[in-house]
Amino acid sequence: ALLKDKLFGRRILLVLDNVRHENYNDLALLLKPFSVGTKVILTTRSCSVVSSVVSSAKAFLLQKLSHKDCLSVFTHHALKASDFSEHQELETFGENIVKKCNGLPLAAEVIGCLLGTHVEYGVWKYVSESEIWDLQQEQCGVIPALLLSYHHLPPYLKRCFAYCSLLPKGYEFEKEEIILLWKAEGFLQQADSKAHIEDLGSRYFQDLVSRSFFQTSVRDKYRYVMHDLINDLAQLVSGEICLKLEDDKQPKIPKGTRHSSYVCGSYDGVEKFAVFDHMKRLRTFLPFMMPRDGTCYITNTVLIDLLPKLRCLRVLSLKGYGITVLPDIFENLVQLRYLNFSHTLIQSLPASICTLYNLKTLILKESLLEWLPSGVERLVNLNLIDISGVKMKAMPYGIGKLADLRRLSDFILGAGDGYRIRELKNLHLKGDLSLSGLENVVKAQDALEAKLIYKPGLDALRLMWSSISGSSIRDKVVEEEVLNMLEPHRDLKVLVIESYGGTKFPNWIADSSFKNLWSLDLNNCRNCKFLPTIGNLPLLKDLCIRGMHTVTKLGIEFYGENHLNSFPSLETLCFKDMSNWKEWDIDEHAVKFPCLREFCIVNCPQLSGRFPSSLHSLETLVIRQCTQLVVSVSNLPQLHDLEIDGCAELVLRDDADMPPLRKVSLSNVSKFSPLTERLVSGLTNLDHLRISNCNELASLSWKQFNLVRHLWSLRSLEISSFPLLEVEVQQLQLEKVCTIETLTIGNCEKLQRLPQDWHFLTFLTEMQIKGCPCIVSFSKNNFPPALKRLVIQSCANLRCLVDQGENTSIDNTFLLEHLEIMDCPSLVSLSLPNRLQVLIVSYCSKLASLSSSGELPVGLKQLVIKDCLVLESIVHTIHETSSLELLEIWLCRNIKALPQGLKKLDHVEKINILQCQSLVSLTASGLPARKLKSLCIMDCQSLGDLPNMQNLTALKELSLSYCSPDLPFPKEGLRTTLTSLS
Repeated sequence: ALLKDKLFGRRILLVLDNVRHENYNDLALLLKPFSVGTKVILTTRSCSVVSSVVSSAKAFLLQKLSHKDCLSVFTHHALKASDFSEHQELETFGENIVKKCNGLPLAAEVIGCLLGTHVEYGVWKYVSESEIWDLQQEQCGVIPALLLSYHHLPPYLKRCFAYCSLLPKGYEFEKEEIILLWKAEGFLQQADSKAHIEDLGSRYFQDLVSRSFFQTSVRDKYRYVMHDLINDLAQLVSGEICLKLEDDKQPKIPKGTRHSSYVCGSYDGVEKFAVFDHMKRLRTFLPFMMPRDGTCYITNTVLIDLLPKLRCLRVLSLKGYGITVLPDIFENLVQLRYLNFSHTLIQSLPASICTLYNLKTLILKESLLEWLPSGVERLVNLNLIDISGVKMKAMPYGIGKLADLRRLSDFILGAGDGYRIRELKNLHLKGDLSLSGLENVVKAQDALEAKLIYKPGLDALRLMWSSISGSSIRDKVVEEEVLNMLEPHRDLKVLVIESYGGTKFPNWIADSSFKNLWSLDLNNCRNCKFLPTIGNLPLLKDLCIRGMHTVTKLGIEFYGENHLNSFPSLETLCFKDMSNWKEWDIDEHAVKFPCLREFCIVNCPQLSGRFPSSLHSLETLVIRQCTQLVVSVSNLPQLHDLEIDGCAELVLRDDADMPPLRKVSLSNVSKFSPLTERLVSGLTNLDHLRISNCNELASLSWKQFNLVRHLWSLRSLEISSFPLLEVEVQQLQLEKVCTIETLTIGNCEKLQRLPQDWHFLTFLTEMQIKGCPCIVSFSKNNFPPALKRLVIQSCANLRCLVDQGENTSIDNTFLLEHLEIMDCPSLVSLSLPNRLQVLIVSYCSKLASLSSSGELPVGLKQLVIKDCLVLESIVHTIHETSSLELLEIWLCRNIKALPQGLKKLDHVEKINILQCQSLVSLTASGLPARKLKSLCIMDCQSLGDLPNMQNLTALKELSLSYCSPDLPFPKEGLRTTLTSLS
């Protein structure tokens, strides 16, 4: 759904890298949102993918690198140079190594990284002459160069790398995630090392990154991934020690297996874990959550019967499972070092958790936990407690006694427990810490005893009071004193202060000696009349000020002593929800915000005048709900994205000031300066344009304001709330911008029809028409030639899709694949294009016929009907060649039966029937037996029978609710393959 929303209708180059799946339907589904003109490059190491998925496309066999190019890759990683000019004594060995890499870039990269750590004659000679090069890839299963790189790892790195064979291919992981697992398994030990264990783990991890065993993810710079070939290498060298269960296979388990992992399924039943019955000496039970929809579930048999038998476990994770209660079994698992119950539904931990004296890591992130057990102070070896995102009421007593605790995500102070902030005194904490419930600290001395200023390891500190309400009584003076005493160490990088009730900020916040502070967030400090003087913070890059309702003026004190060059490093600035802010003092001659790239002002309704000009680095400007503000877009030479939703005036002083905008969204702008009227039409590089409810623009005649005729690059256009856009959209002169791919027209109350000829919009693939009550129907010519997705919403007088006077059938020349019609109460009938794949119709109370032809398109894959009160049937019969995969019917009270032929369909996977009060029988239509996985019937009170369920061989999920108490279950019973029954 996200892919459809973000990319639907865009003509792009799509690269699918390292495709393993051989299902053509999966590929077709992925490509479905993309428009005509999209090109696809697919890479794969599997010949079967080529034959089954892309047989009709031309396949190019990727050739190996030339010797010259391979040598370039090698020298870049080994010598950080393009040749051997500075290391001529190594050239002979280097040339020989590159020849043995056989033109494979990954081999050249990995072996180059290895030798880059040993630029020595003897090492290069040894590697060049190694016997491993003589192994064939077929013999060892991996590229010899990779195996050679592994053999040259230090022993402690070999063990850590081999353990990573548990990671699924393509899995993206965080650095700390892997280090915590290594620590739990006892891998982070070096006799001659004085480094702290986490620092040691960080060094090990970085060593593997520098040798290209781990690579930075292209999607998230804070995550890493293992190349598939590196993953293969890890599996090879780990031998029988590590076992990764894949694809519900039941492999033979070697007796030496100690570590296991698997990918979570939607419903993990008993069969999946049968292999663990013989793994009594297992140390690692590690499920991985891959990106998927919905919650995963695990059988209670694992929790109650299997886990107590695994007495050697050191690592146990149940992350992401929909578990609500944990059995009290942990007294049998005293070897545990690592527990991960994050993203589960548990509300409490059993008391036996407190017997795990060896436990080092406890992760409860984003769970529903309300309390930690009272005996937690007995977990004397605990290094990390992660309860971020958990709405706990208070901390248990004794946290301060955990002398080895280094990471504590949150410390929550309950009512009457404010004095317990002293427990932080002797904890040598590192990383991120959130202190919440600070309104319960009634003595500033207690806050001072937390000794935050002596904790140099803290990177991020969040100081949070409860939200200030009108009825709450808070002592402002005490809160000022408490915040003053919570002064952190000067190495802090991130500071958040939330719902602070004092009237002023302490001086330490503005101290320029915070040389590492790069992010500051002041949120809902509504009693503070002035902002702190923070313009001199040398490395501050991200500043967010929200909910400061008492601030009325931003004066020169905000910038600091060196106000002529304030905020020297700031890149992102956001003001939000400042209801009484009226004035901003700006010295136009001073250099301010020289590095600012993103600037946002939201919901500051009394702010008037202008904001700073000459922001020469600004790329993105967002102004929302600032109805008194005059916004100037002059002197912004780098501005690419502009969003204005509610301002007094938009100003452009000179044509020469025109910024290089690519994306513009204007709504609720009261006034435009004369030159600004040409702002939109003069932007020849504009890619996206949205104009809504701008009365001054809307009042212009279309001859005066040729809105889009010069926008040669425009791909997305949205026009909304233009009352003078009358008879037809021809007035927009869309023929001048044939590059448009998506078009949205909304709330144009006088619009009667669309253009009679769309042939010029050859790239238009998505169109939405919303809130246009005068449109009654479309002509066949109203469909652009490449249109694939059409959404019609809230068009009160729309009666039919095609004019009644025309031949109502729509022939094969139309490419429409996705049709949604919502809230059109006058709609009587539909004409469905033959290529339609998705049909969604909802809240059309007079719709009597779903298809004027009496048939559904054979290629239709998804059919969703909601709240169509008059509709009596979908169609009488569905053809057996239908491609239907999803059938969903809601609130259709007159439908009595499903279509004949339904049971013969081969592709249906999911059927949902809800609140269809007249539905009498499912026996006549039957249910599709071959692929149906999920069946839900809810609130169908007249339903009198169910068909034979034994034929539904693929059924996994069955839900029957609020039906007649007389509804008989099938005599044949239910299939034992069900994984979910409700």
